[in-house]
Amino acid sequence: MRLEEYQRRAVQFLTQHPRAVLSMDMGLGKTAVTIEALSRLGVARALIVAPKRVALTVWRQEAEKWNDPHTWTVIEGTPSQRAALWKKKTARTVCSYEQLKEAPTLDYEAVVFDELTRLKHVTSKRFLYALGIRTAIRWGLTGTLLPNGAVDLFGQLAALGIYAATPHTARRGKIYIPEFFRWRATYFEDLNAFSALPFHRWRILPPHTLESILKPVRGQIFTLRAEDYTHLPPMRVFHCPHTLSDKEAARYLDAKTLLRVETDERVVALNDKSTFQKLQTLCSGFIYDPATCCPLWSGASSKLEAVADTVSSMVGEGEQVLLFYAFRAEATYLRARLEKEGVVVRGPEDKDFLTAWNDRVADVLLAHPASCGHGLNLQHSGCRLLVWASLTFDLELWLQASARLHRRGQTAPVDMYVFYARGTVEEYALSALQKKSTLLTVFCVFIVIGRNFGQFHFPVTFV
Repeated sequence: MRLEEYQRRAVQFLTQHPRAVLSMDMGLGKTAVTIEALSRLGVARALIVAPKRVALTVWRQEAEKWNDPHTWTVIEGTPSQRAALWKKKTARTVCSYEQLKEAPTLDYEAVVFDELTRLKHVTSKRFLYALGIRTAIRWGLTGTLLPNGAVDLFGQLAALGIYAATPHTARRGKIYIPEFFRWRATYFEDLNAFSALPFHRWRILPPHTLESILKPVRGQIFTLRAEDYTHLPPMRVFHCPHTLSDKEAARYLDAKTLLRVETDERVVALNDKSTFQKLQTLCSGFIYDPATCCPLWSGASSKLEAVADTVSSMVGEGEQVLLFYAFRAEATYLRARLEKEGVVVRGPEDKDFLTAWNDRVADVLLAHPASCGHGLNLQHSGCRLLVWASLTFDLELWLQASARLHRRGQTAPVDMYVFYARGTVEEYALSALQKKSTLLTVFCVFIVIGRNFGQFHFPVTFV
């Protein structure tokens, strides 16, 4: 197999920049580009850090696909098995972010952070472990460098040593915490600072702009957008607003105003931190009991019924469906309802679910966007329908999961159906995702040298 021209340019960029970000749309071949760049530099030992499912499946498969001559070790199994695998002196070692703390030595010639956004929080342990890797070459791969706004930039670039010299011990990484807060206070303000809401809304402080924040690091970020280099079938997004029943709407309004929910079993009080999430669960007809963490059903789930009816109808017409949910209770309900109608449902928790999916044994792949949203190629089964039963507030999960079908290798137009409860926090979530997506668009336009704002087109059509 041969690399495309745009992939060869990405390889050249990496070989010329020991600390760099490869920000390419999902499906453009970041993995293949990185494998080739490591080979061209003659890197004898490299550590690849990726989300768990990507680490276990994608990297070794891509290495075999591109006939990479180096030996590969994927860290997996029991603690004793993983310890034995760490001791192997292979050319390429792949581990998950959670396994970094187990590494007996962190001396490598190069380190690659797949899904770099996992390092956006400078106070997290994985950020400190990442800083402890001693190497001159530090590359970050991502399809969504600004998952929830420009404030997420600092941690990702600091982990690569782009904002400052990279510390070689995790202990020194704590220096970045006050530095991050100073950086954030300089460039951003929190619009929710005095609202008592449990989340932040960051806005860039004038006279600063996204361009001025990115300008010092622009030369170390390589960006490609899929619609500029691949010719994929169109992708359409259909919004499916659902009106709650009178009973559901009354419970929702009570929860919103009284901060409590009366179910058939008991009264659940809400605190400030849980209100927003609880309101979203009510859109699907249930609420989690804070004492037992078990769902208490309100007696109605008309939105989930509409989702199940739609998916069942699609399967009845001979289609496969990729179905995303937000809460475990939703997955339990949807799986039971669909299987009752004879639909074959598989999920990441099922053994060999990918084989069943690609062989079209499974009619529906039921997954959370965090478990199936990164790295997996699900388009080879011929599936062209994707359904969101509930929305996520995380732009990275939204974009990554939505790109599981609309990527290289897809031969049919992709239709995505987004269900949300009208007049609720889910409607606000959809609006927030679109605003965050616009910010990511501005970032891509600024980074790509010579790009004209008037030449930009969104990759999907909203219906």
